Amino acid sequence: QDFYGNAIPNGAYDIGAHESVGTVAVNLLNNPGFESDLTGWTQWWDSGVNASSVAYISSQGAHTGAKRLTHWANPAAFKQYTAQTSSNLIAGTYTLKVWVQTNGGLTKISFGGKNCNGTGTQEALIPTTPNLAWTDYSTSITVTGSTCEVYVWSESTGGAERYTNFDNLGF
Repeated sequence: QDFYGNAIPNGAYDIGAHESVGTVAVNLLNNPGFESDLTGWTQWWDSGVNASSVAYISSQGAHTGAKRLTHWANPAAFKQYTAQTSSNLIAGTYTLKVWVQTNGGLTKISFGGKNCNGTGTQEALIPTTPNLAWTDYSTSITVTGSTCEVYVWSESTGGAERYTNFDNLGF
């Protein structure tokens, strides 16, 4: 601690007896850029829509790093969900961020938090119009308990080359 009781950031003094006080963003997600494939993430897909639909990791065209997550099933319809649960949280408002790229033709793309406030889902919609450039989106997630499941979701009624790419999630 400094002279006034402020914590010393990163274990090093910055300006002497009085340390600067600020907020440092910490990503609570493990493997947020999918560099370790799907380690730390769970998947679900609606097998009633497409029994063989599954999200996969690609090493082509990531936003940053070497890999990205793709929801895709060509030419079949699909509903895909990829999620990770963060625990030991403190009640409050968190920001969920994601980078997205899509070629359009999907009926729904979203991201959000589930079971973060005891009930319900907090969901933000992403435009389904074609966007071949990586675009960042963010939404606020209210947490009242100690855990929160964050997710990305895509669905398509089918057609050639319908996909959504996700990368660099932050929570």
